[in-house]
Amino acid sequence: MWNSRETPGEPVSSFMSGIGFMCRPAIGRGGVQMRKTTQGASRYSLVAVSILLTALFSIHAPAAEVPRIDPAELKEMLGNPGVAIVDVRAEAATAATRIPGSVIEDPAAYAEWSKKYPTDKTIVLYCS
Repeated sequence: MWNSRETPGEPVSSFMSGIGFMCRPAIGRGGVQMRKTTQGASRYSLVAVSILLTALFSIHAPAAEVPRIDPAELKEMLGNPGVAIVDVRAEAATAATRIPGSVIEDPAAYAEWSKKYPTDKTIVLYCS
């Protein structure tokens, strides 16, 4: 690639070095010549930066750590009116065992049933 400032056959040094100059053909008296333009490079740089920022900010921040409790802690919570125990196992309706006082909810319908529980209660979800 060459332009009007360089001899034909010599590479455009800024293009080859990756500086970001793009070459655009220009038809002149001597035939097709290449001349440097930074407009295309700016456009490509803007697109690259936009894609990078989109990718960077689309990564979701991890949710807050969900506290886990052991069976002894859960046993102490049984019967407390400020605690709702929700069984979200897929096979909960047919399960042979269940935590006493727990309510069975469909895990796939979380958006629907989650609204009925008050926000001032401690909600314990169990799935195993």
